[in-house]
Amino acid sequence: CGHSDLESILSGLQAVSSQVTAPIDELILENNLMPSLPGRAFVPLRVVRLMLRENKLESVSSNWLAGLEEYLLEVFIVEPELRSLPEDCLENFPKLEALTLQAGGVSRIPNLSNLSRLRYVQVQLPALFEVSPVKLRGLDSLEQIHVVGSPFLTKLDAGVLQDMPRLVTANFTECAIKWVHPRALARLPSLKQFSLSRNKITDAGFVGRSVRELPVLAVISLDHNEIDSLKEASFVDIPPLREIYLNDNRIKEIQRGAFHRLPSLRILDLSNNHIRTVHPEFFLQPYDSGLEDLSLTNNRLDHVMYITIILDVLPRLRFLDLSQNRFQEIMFGSMRGHQALERLHLDHNQLKRVVREAFSGMPALRELRLRNNSLSNYLEMPLWNLPALKGLDLSHNDFRRLDRRMLANLPSLRRIDMSRNNLVVVDPATFLATPALEHVNLSHNAIDLVDHQTFLHLANLFELDVGYNRLRGVVAGLPRALEHLHMPRNQIATLPRAPSPDLLLPALRTLDLTGNNLQHLPSEALISMPLLRKLYLGENSLQSLEERSLDGLGRLEVLDLHDNRLVKVGDSSLRDLRRLREVNLRSNRLETLQPELLRENRALHSLDLSHNLLTDTLPSALENNKELKEVRLSHNALVRFPGAVMSLQELEHLDLSHNRIGQLSQPLNGLRSLATLKMSKNKLTALVGGTFRDMGNLSALELDSNQIQFVTPHAVRSMPALTTLKLSKNRLSTLPSAAFSDLPALLKVELQENQLTHLASDSFTGVPNLLMLNLSYNQLTGLDRAGLNGLKSLEVLDLSHNKVSRFATPGLPHLTSLIHLKMDDNRLCQIQGSPFAKMSHLRMLSLRNNKLTSLSETTFDPIRSTMYHLDVEGNPLRCSCGLLWLQAWLRSGQVPGPRCADGSYLSEYRLSRQDCVEPKHFETIPGCDDRPPTPGQTQLLSTLTESKDPLQRPTPEESEYFYEDYVEYEENTTLPYNLTKLVAISTTASPPTSIPPATAATPSTIPPAVLSHFIPGDTPTLYAGGAKPPSRPDEPKEQQKPQGPTFTFFGMPLHTINLGGFWGSGRDGEGRSRFPGAKGRVQQIPGHPNVEKGFLPIVPGGASGGFKPVFSPFDNRTSGQFSKPIKLNYTIWDLPSQPEGGFPQATVSKVDPEEEEAERVSRLTAEGFNSTKGRPPKVDIETTSDDAPFHGLNGIEAAYETTTVPVTTPEILTRPPITFLPTVTFRVSKGEPTTEPYGPGNDFLI
Repeated sequence: CGHSDLESILSGLQAVSSQVTAPIDELILENNLMPSLPGRAFVPLRVVRLMLRENKLESVSSNWLAGLEEYLLEVFIVEPELRSLPEDCLENFPKLEALTLQAGGVSRIPNLSNLSRLRYVQVQLPALFEVSPVKLRGLDSLEQIHVVGSPFLTKLDAGVLQDMPRLVTANFTECAIKWVHPRALARLPSLKQFSLSRNKITDAGFVGRSVRELPVLAVISLDHNEIDSLKEASFVDIPPLREIYLNDNRIKEIQRGAFHRLPSLRILDLSNNHIRTVHPEFFLQPYDSGLEDLSLTNNRLDHVMYITIILDVLPRLRFLDLSQNRFQEIMFGSMRGHQALERLHLDHNQLKRVVREAFSGMPALRELRLRNNSLSNYLEMPLWNLPALKGLDLSHNDFRRLDRRMLANLPSLRRIDMSRNNLVVVDPATFLATPALEHVNLSHNAIDLVDHQTFLHLANLFELDVGYNRLRGVVAGLPRALEHLHMPRNQIATLPRAPSPDLLLPALRTLDLTGNNLQHLPSEALISMPLLRKLYLGENSLQSLEERSLDGLGRLEVLDLHDNRLVKVGDSSLRDLRRLREVNLRSNRLETLQPELLRENRALHSLDLSHNLLTDTLPSALENNKELKEVRLSHNALVRFPGAVMSLQELEHLDLSHNRIGQLSQPLNGLRSLATLKMSKNKLTALVGGTFRDMGNLSALELDSNQIQFVTPHAVRSMPALTTLKLSKNRLSTLPSAAFSDLPALLKVELQENQLTHLASDSFTGVPNLLMLNLSYNQLTGLDRAGLNGLKSLEVLDLSHNKVSRFATPGLPHLTSLIHLKMDDNRLCQIQGSPFAKMSHLRMLSLRNNKLTSLSETTFDPIRSTMYHLDVEGNPLRCSCGLLWLQAWLRSGQVPGPRCADGSYLSEYRLSRQDCVEPKHFETIPGCDDRPPTPGQTQLLSTLTESKDPLQRPTPEESEYFYEDYVEYEENTTLPYNLTKLVAISTTASPPTSIPPATAATPSTIPPAVLSHFIPGDTPTLYAGGAKPPSRPDEPKEQQKPQGPTFTFFGMPLHTINLGGFWGSGRDGEGRSRFPGAKGRVQQIPGHPNVEKGFLPIVPGGASGGFKPVFSPFDNRTSGQFSKPIKLNYTIWDLPSQPEGGFPQATVSKVDPEEEEAERVSRLTAEGFNSTKGRPPKVDIETTSDDAPFHGLNGIEAAYETTTVPVTTPEILTRPPITFLPTVTFRVSKGEPTTEPYGPGNDFLI
């Protein structure tokens, strides 16, 4: 049972009990909402194994498991929020065998005493502070106990584990244990492993003394603690002990007698410490030591003396790892005389000096590793006398020459690695003394020539790697037994012509010539390699493949020719390769695939022809390759679906992406085994029903990034194995009924980045298991048009970047299984009712970057207790009493949550429930216009006109008046004085009334959207009065306050303006002037926001709010002009589909000061359209003073680039300034004006 609540689960269990009478082997309750469990919660079920995981469980009653005493064998609880677990809740379960308990707030282990059948206990309790011995008595069958992740558990008291005859493993890991009582472990005859890893133990002796009486203890783990030294008698008299792990501590020294009388010890790990000193007698009585494996990796040993001490003290040592220390030299005799050592690792040290035959007197040594040091040819050779050595690693050193002296005295050597040195020369006599060599690695050096005598005598040579050198030809004189030859990344330009002794390699199975300069492959060049299985010729410069270039390779299975310059491949060049299974011709210049090329390769399984210039494939090109399972034809120039693949009934993967295929003209039912079809980034325009009929094995269909404009009903139908469908980045505007039908296995559908405005309610039929649906980046305006009916199994839904403006009850009533809902970047300004009432499984909800100003507590009540993640960042939230519930919810988590409109975090905002309930505080909920704009609603669509509350100002980000993106209007010192009267009339104007249409001089002929900008007897102006918002009879009256912004200029709201103080008087509150010679009034700093109102964002011209650019009187000039950049970005209108074209690039002409009183002020001309698809037609923008009726502009979206506007500054403002306000007409160049408002091709007037 998952994703439900307690009431539903309890009733469901009761229903199950009426149908199931037999014992239930497993009952799993996962990801539910169950704050508590009552007594007898599972009666009358007979549960054998019970699992509770991530159910937000906080407490259980003492008898919550009552009724299961006779059946319960295992209890598994993983509940991070569980705070209370009764200590006696498990006492009466005699058949209980396993207990797993992970709880965040439980501080004590429940009583487990006398559970005679209990075999396994795992406890992970972060709040646990003690393990009481009383609760672990009488556990005769216990075999393993694990106490993990308890940072408050600091000690193990006496008798914590005792009298447990079958206990094998005791694990106390990731706790904070500092001390262990000497009698903590008593009478444990079967204990073999004791782990205290990742604790805070500082003295290993505590542990050593506590385990002396354990008769069969074999392993002690003390890694990742805080032990700083191994003192005397740390581990003494523990006869059965075989392994000690002390790695990853802070050990600096090993003192005398740290290990004593440990006859069975075989493995000691001291790696990753800080060991600088090892006492010569750190093992007392060395003759009694049987240690075989010692790791001292990554310590700070710096003198060879310590190596001598270790070898002398441990006579039976077989493996010694001293890598990553600080040794710089090895003197003569320091490693002489150890008879048992087999493997010695000295990698990653600082060895520069090694005396002659320093490594000698070790007859059993068979592996010596000296990689990553500073050894060079300046040393006196040979460095060793090791008759039994079989492997020598000298890679990553500074050798420049490889000669015979280096490998002297190594008669048994079989593997040598000299890679990544600076080798330039390889002496021909280098390997004369090592005839048994089988593997030679000389890669990543600077070798440009290898003599033909170098490897000739190595009859047992199996593998040779000379890649990444500077060879100009193939290595000559190779032994005939060679099976693997690697020569990639050299400078080989040609291969010898047959018959050539240099390529006479009858046993060769792998030949790698990748990344050379081969331009030509001669005929029968490889004919002397009859057993060759893999041939790699990629990344060369081959331009053609001759008819007989590959003759004689009858057993070849892999042919790699990728990244060449192949223009032609001979029709018969592959005829002898009858066992060929894989052909890679990727990234060449092939234009055609000839029918004869692969005719004889009947065993072919994989064919890669991607990244070529193929325009077509003949239907007979693959008619004999019936075993093909994978074909890659992506990144070609195919214009139609390749007919060559239609007969491949065994084909499983077909990649045709990045081509030019325009249509699927015939059904693909011949590809019955096809599992994956990739056709992304083609030119498909339609998806027709029947195309994918009878494709029962197709599991992934990728058709994204095409030009698909329509999908017919049943286009994707009856595909039982289909799990993934990708149709993103197309041109779909609608989906018809039953577009996707009878798809029982479909799990994921991607429809993002289309132009979808409507999906039929039954677009998905017979899709019972759909889990993920992506509809982001479309043009959906409502949830009722998203085709979501019937998708009851949907768990993840992405509706981001659409135009959804309304989300209200019932919301998405059918999506009862929804877990994750994304609605970012829509136009939501209010969530009404309870749209989440039926989404009991919803865990993640994202509403970023909408227009939400408030979130109702009642709306989110159904999901508050189950919600894991709520993201409302980027909304203009009014941090007021209405969000007090959200603030409390956020403070219970660890994330700061959304920001208020003033930039502060809501979780940190000062809100008090006491203040909010006081009568003096009253919150005005702003209006929400969730409908699309109509002629009766608005003149221009703007994000700032959504709020109907005159006191609610938009945020600086919304008003596009933020930092560098603000608009600066022209300033003029010769403004007419009478504008003051005009403004006074405008700010007090009453709402316009309806007048009969016959009255020509009245505003009746003007659409309602312009009425707020109309002054009788004049043309509409910027500062015309607006309608007074209606009052609510149920609201308490407040003091009169200045009206807020109700007018717009190009969609930008404007404040009520008092031009007497438009520029500021330049005086403070007491009348003192701020600036010498300037007159004005002080612009007051905004005060703290009121709790009941929240933050009031700034509007241009406003007196309070957020960021506001301040005019500087210091910049006044007596004459001349200066220019500042302005940027206008706004959307005039949005439609589901827009005509072809682009954005107009508009420029604004400068204002002539001498013509300020003239009616015609300036002309704005659009300079054309760019090549962007899907944009409105060309627009001419001009000014006029004629009185004309208002006409809407349909489908125009203007993005004005940065323009330059001159601004004159007043010398001294002695009276209220005024400016002439031009009338601007937008005219569509195509079509004639009509009397219908908002008609295509109409004018509209501001």
